[in-house]
This record gives sequence, C-alpha cells and structure tokens, in this order.
Amino acid sequence: MDQQGVFRAIVEDVGDRAVVRLVGEVDLAAERLWWLALDDARALSRTVEVDLSHVTFIDSSGLRLLLAARQKAEAESEDDLTFVSASVAVRRLVELAGLSDLLMAPD
Repeated sequence: MDQQGVFRAIVEDVGDRAVVRLVGEVDLAAERLWWLALDDARALSRTVEVDLSHVTFIDSSGLRLLLAARQKAEAESEDDLTFVSASVAVRRLVELAGLSDLLMAPD
C-alpha cells in the first residue's frame, strides 16, 4: 500500500517549544490524530509550532482543523500556536480562503 498520502503528526520537544510536524494529507480522516498530537504538544509546552512543510494535500475540512486549533489557542490565552513552513498545497488553500494573515507566520 502507498503510504505517501497517509496522515501522520510527529510531536517533538525542542526545549523552548513543542513542534508538531504534519505529514501527508490533512483532511477529515486526520481529525482524531490531529487533536491527539496537539494535546501531546501542549503537554510538553504552551508554545506550539506546527510545521506544515510536509503536507501533500489539504482540503476544506483540514483548513477547518487549523482554524479550530487557532481559535482554541486564542480562547486559552496562555497558549501560543504558530503555523510555519506551509507547503505549496497549504499555502494555496489558505490564500484562496483569504486566511493568510490569520494562519501563516511571516516568512
């Protein structure tokens, strides 16, 4: 079976922050693993960086997951959540949705 599109979320403790590296396809099927990874990252640090450089596909349900995480972090004001290194697929969808300022860290 081809594993290229299978969603994975890899959580790493890098000292001053936790990094969640998303790999593969971010869609509705990724939801459960996404929230588990985010919870694991928040257990390591209140500062969480989400690396989107290895996302090969994202649809509107994946975009909804990113927005929901942003809203949750803002509601829990002690959390700092940043999305970085967006792949072409992510950047294209975020720009089309007009959400670049909300979701993407400046390069």
